[in-house]
Amino acid sequence: MTVAMAASPPESRLGELLQLVSWRRIASMVSIAALLAASEGVGILLLVPMLGAINSGEQTGGAIAEVAHRVGLPSELAPLLGLFVALIAVRSALQVARQTQAARIERRVSEGLRRRALAALLGAEWRALGDERRAEAQNALIGDIDRVGFAAHELAALAAALLALGAAFAAALLLSPAIALAALVGGAAVMLGYGALRRRANRLGQSLSEVYARLHELVGDTFAALRLVKSFAAAGRSEAALAGIERELTASRLGYQRSAALGQAALQLGAATLLAVGVWLAVARWQVPSLTLLPLIALFARVVPLIGAVQQHWQNWASAAPALDNVLTLTRRLEAAAEPSAASTTLAPPRRTIALAGATVRYPGRDAAAIEDVDLTLAVGSSTALVGPSGAGKSTIADLLGGLLAPDNGALLLDDRAIAPDERAAWRGQVAYVQQEPVLFHASVRENLRWAAPEASDERIAAALRDASAEFVLALPDGLDSEVGDAGRRLSGGERQRIVLARALLRDPALLILDEPTSALDPANEVAIAAAVAWLKGRMTVLIVGHRGPLTEGADQIVRMGEGRVVERRARAAAA
Repeated sequence: MTVAMAASPPESRLGELLQLVSWRRIASMVSIAALLAASEGVGILLLVPMLGAINSGEQTGGAIAEVAHRVGLPSELAPLLGLFVALIAVRSALQVARQTQAARIERRVSEGLRRRALAALLGAEWRALGDERRAEAQNALIGDIDRVGFAAHELAALAAALLALGAAFAAALLLSPAIALAALVGGAAVMLGYGALRRRANRLGQSLSEVYARLHELVGDTFAALRLVKSFAAAGRSEAALAGIERELTASRLGYQRSAALGQAALQLGAATLLAVGVWLAVARWQVPSLTLLPLIALFARVVPLIGAVQQHWQNWASAAPALDNVLTLTRRLEAAAEPSAASTTLAPPRRTIALAGATVRYPGRDAAAIEDVDLTLAVGSSTALVGPSGAGKSTIADLLGGLLAPDNGALLLDDRAIAPDERAAWRGQVAYVQQEPVLFHASVRENLRWAAPEASDERIAAALRDASAEFVLALPDGLDSEVGDAGRRLSGGERQRIVLARALLRDPALLILDEPTSALDPANEVAIAAAVAWLKGRMTVLIVGHRGPLTEGADQIVRMGEGRVVERRARAAAA
């Protein structure tokens, strides 16, 4: 599987994230961060008049008073202390507001991306979905999108840290312009030195995305093949594969942690050097008063962790950004394969025929067509069995008749009228599909059945169960409230298939498609389902995809496929 994606430029990534968050929320976040930054700068400046009030007898008192007057601060100790307490209270409230807003933005980004990706997945053409790897889509919808939410949080934290640095720089300018400018140049040099580390973080983030995708694929495949793994005594191979992926995951994580630790160590060394040089210049060259120098030292002591936070947030963003690339690439690919928008008008059920006329379907990467120039007519209310070897095109025809696929050539006709591309979704609303492997959710029988008809009453559900030869449900200790277990594992294969048939019947479909529903069942269950389908004759049109057996032999017509073409048609009387 190829997971590596082309990286989006930073401005494109930022634009995608901003589209998921309202400008009002962004403005609120920026305003709160700006107020926090300003309060931090004011807090540092408060040290100047406070020190001056405490040491008012020193010769430097005049200079301190001038600075306090310049920034509009009182010079008496009592109001200064009161202002300091009030400032801390305001900062605490702002921090709570910022953290709350950041959490909301993180969730808004994750939820917005997940909804968009899921909508693209559900709205894509069936043919395009067949080319998607399930593990890749699952990893994008779960793992990668959560990492994108983390990235959005880090981006917001980065903006807040940059604003705080700006406020600290403004405070330093008021205290000593020369030292402030020198610190700005030194800090910029230190941050530029992190370019290689940021690029490494991006590479490590891409590596993590690839490893997580393989982990999702392995776990999904293992669950899907548990019976095979146990019967082949292949647990050791699965465990070895997992151990290999875990080693790669550990190596990627350790590489990232090592890179982050090296960055922090280099930052601390660079900041300590800058501070030492700045203090020496302030004392030996610029003769900065001691009571001004002390707040400057406190200011730079605050700036050092802020620079570290900027570096860490940026590195975290660079590490998580590839997850955003993966999600956007998958989403755009699916959006490019979107079905035509559904028509707003309703589609009348067919009264005479459901047919394919000259239908041809080709799949990319295959030389031969899946089906070619197929003509097939189903009389409304009749049953048709579609038989033939694997790969003959039976499932493709079922997907065409059910409105999942659009033919490359030819048309789907209802009462001799071709279905327009924007009417396929409406037609699917009149089709019910029962596939070979029954799909049940970990819920009660009632919830599984109502998935097809949410408003169905218990009486209607009971009727569908009887029509599907699934009355056994009503005799269970908890009846319709009986839990079916994960994927219906508390029931036998025949019981699961009959419940799935009842669910399909709850839709009261115009066309019922049964795709080899009895291929894995014992003879008794096969006969039970065949009897249920026979009972439906005349009430709906039935298409049975399968091999020989009671279900196909009872059909009104039998159509044999071979190499993508219809090779034989027989009415039931002739077949008998």
